[in-house]
Amino acid sequence: QVENEEVEKIIADLNNPNGSLDLISITNLKTLFTGEATEITSDLVVKGYVTSSDRTGNFFKEIFIQDAAENPTAAIKVVLNLNDTYNKYNFGREVYIKLNGLLIGETRTGDGVITIGGVANGDAVDDLSVKQIEENLFRSSVTATLVPKTMNLSEISSAHLGMFIQVENAQFDKEIMDLTFGDPDEQFDTQRFLESCTDGGSISLETSSFATFKFAPLPAGSFTINS
Repeated sequence: QVENEEVEKIIADLNNPNGSLDLISITNLKTLFTGEATEITSDLVVKGYVTSSDRTGNFFKEIFIQDAAENPTAAIKVVLNLNDTYNKYNFGREVYIKLNGLLIGETRTGDGVITIGGVANGDAVDDLSVKQIEENLFRSSVTATLVPKTMNLSEISSAHLGMFIQVENAQFDKEIMDLTFGDPDEQFDTQRFLESCTDGGSISLETSSFATFKFAPLPAGSFTINS
């Protein structure tokens, strides 16, 4: 209840011409990244919808949010000191983030994944603390039904990272169809290349060694995937 009251205050302030808060789009927020951990010192607020879930262990202390429930144009990662984020920041949940005092950067310098963090770690950013989660990250009462953005594999780029997308007529290479999503010999992540049956595109599908489905067999034949 307190959290929803805070969201109502944020929305009221944003709608007030004399309010102290300014709404920034995810697209414009990402342009503030300078190549190193960059602190935000203005009273900015970003809004988004959660597109990730750590229910099956394939994400860890992070969520992704996109700018619209349908036809999104941008998404961004948020790192936070919280396990089982799906219990609070469930798929489709609308969230508001007060950005003043937080940072924009990468969790691994040079990886290209622009992220909202709570503290600088050299040139990179690290998790929002429990206190920052309480004071900066707010979920509304809305859980939207996200409509996947249908794309061809050849159209997908790093700009779509964190968006909820759908790919039709995809398949794994026949040479690996008898394997599982995760390699039992890999300590962290396993990469499996996903191919298009129609346009020749391909993309690397990453599965964490902590994912509950890591030993599930890769599907044979063509299929539709939402991710």
